[in-house]
Amino acid sequence: MSEPNGSPWIVEADAASPAECVARPVSWESLHALPPDPMLLQAVSRADALVDIGVLVAAAVLTLSVETGIYFLVAGNAGFPNLSTGGDNAPDPELVRAVILPAMATRTVLLTAAVFIINRARGLSLAALGVASRQLASNAGLGVLVIAALSLLMLAGAVVVQLVFPGFAEQMQENTRRLKEMVPRMSPPALLALMAMVAWWEELVFRGFLLTRVRRATGSWAWAVVVSGGVFVGLHALEQTGAAMLFISLLALTFSLLTIWRRSLIPAIAGHLVFDVSQFILLYYVHFPASQAV
Repeated sequence: MSEPNGSPWIVEADAASPAECVARPVSWESLHALPPDPMLLQAVSRADALVDIGVLVAAAVLTLSVETGIYFLVAGNAGFPNLSTGGDNAPDPELVRAVILPAMATRTVLLTAAVFIINRARGLSLAALGVASRQLASNAGLGVLVIAALSLLMLAGAVVVQLVFPGFAEQMQENTRRLKEMVPRMSPPALLALMAMVAWWEELVFRGFLLTRVRRATGSWAWAVVVSGGVFVGLHALEQTGAAMLFISLLALTFSLLTIWRRSLIPAIAGHLVFDVSQFILLYYVHFPASQAV
């Protein structure tokens, strides 16, 4: 064997050897780095990207059916929030508290499994969707800082909108009532666990899966942001008021742009978690009159 070529990490065979052999160290960075084409999904055809979206929609319908069964099994009709009337028709908070964590855990596990299986069928890992530990701390910190700045901007914007549209305050108060019905006051650990699951599955599905699949199918990040954000806002519109959609649209746009910029879901997940936890803390303990959550 010859001497190393200036580095103890590379050892080459003699020229007279039958075959050249190079030994290199294992780099831990390769185990958590993003793929060469992060979130572009070049290995997936445009047609396959559309098929994948259809498969996930079917999986989401199945998940909703299972989750509905859990609600009925644990709480019956009394566990379902009534989003139109409130008052005497409001669900029993104790029943909602009993069912909300297992129901959300079921949703999170099933949707995560669906995304994982669809990706594996295409030869992709979750890292292709931006789930990677590369620059974990800096990406998470960036998400928190951005959402803190956006929250201040939204608060100032709410004051201006209220002056222009007098009915805005009433709609946001109604939104607060709905949120209290959907997520009654919980212990801090339970709230953190619930919001962590929400942040994880929503970002994985909407920004990780849908955003990247639509971009692959259309070839356009702009269309991907519009479609994934539109679905995100539309589903929240089933639970919250029209006034809250203004802020949820801003959040969807911000999370999408962060994900595209950083090629990582970590900023959006961290920002989403901090936003939702802070909103419910205000709702529970400060009785903030106008709240929204994603």
